[in-house]
Amino acid sequence: MSKFEKDKVSICIPTYNGSKFILDALNSVLNQDYQNLEIIVNDDCSSDDTLAIVKSIEDERIQIYSNEKNLGLVSNWNRTVSFATGEFVKLMCQDDVLCEKAISNQLAILKANPSASISIGNTYVIDAENKIIMNRKRFKKDILIDGKKYAMKSFRGRNIYSEPPNALYRTEYFYKLGQYDVELSYTPDWDFGVKLSYLGDVACCKDYIMKFRISDSSETNRLYTKMLNASIKDSDLLIKKHRKLGVLRINIFDVIFFKLVIRAAAVVRLLFLNKNNNQK
Repeated sequence: MSKFEKDKVSICIPTYNGSKFILDALNSVLNQDYQNLEIIVNDDCSSDDTLAIVKSIEDERIQIYSNEKNLGLVSNWNRTVSFATGEFVKLMCQDDVLCEKAISNQLAILKANPSASISIGNTYVIDAENKIIMNRKRFKKDILIDGKKYAMKSFRGRNIYSEPPNALYRTEYFYKLGQYDVELSYTPDWDFGVKLSYLGDVACCKDYIMKFRISDSSETNRLYTKMLNASIKDSDLLIKKHRKLGVLRINIFDVIFFKLVIRAAAVVRLLFLNKNNNQK
């Protein structure tokens, strides 16, 4: 018998200095049409009023934890998910927003396809004012894709698993797969999506699941430029890791192509941020 509560979904929100958008994130979870939820907030020693904002919300489903010392991004992800007691888990970022039927739509497709180990769907991209600036409509219908084929496709293009809040998976897999890889600073969610795909199929949902927020401030541009090389290096480590595991047939040409695509995508995103900033 599973130690996790059947049909309950654990929404895990790791926070760090997230006061600007945490209320938007929490309200999008509280307003889900599926209500059998637990909402776990684990704060990583914020210096702003993130915790005060979370504590101001009166809902018995919200559980609040605080780290004694700053753990860093990925370790905070892992600690937050470790508190989950639901059968399913969704890792929610403090800046992003869930669409109203995200949970119910993903649960439905996972339950209809027991061979699936992960569900993902479509994504809106929003700015700091919640304005939709891009639609990422990857799936026009509900579809089940072989997990290993989907993983391999991601290594021939980009992270087609989207951002962390897009994914819903069974909590037991978090432990089976060894949690999120703390050695990866920029691609731990991509890595985990690939590992989930090794366990089964990918259940792709035709509906919009989340709104991914990007800031168009000059500060964001500066920080993104600064981390560009580090994120590219991280992506290189990602494909080397999975090539070494040997689950997928990744050859040297796949590696070369992957590196070229990652570098091109990084430049395109930087240009996109600069363009939006200049339009303000």
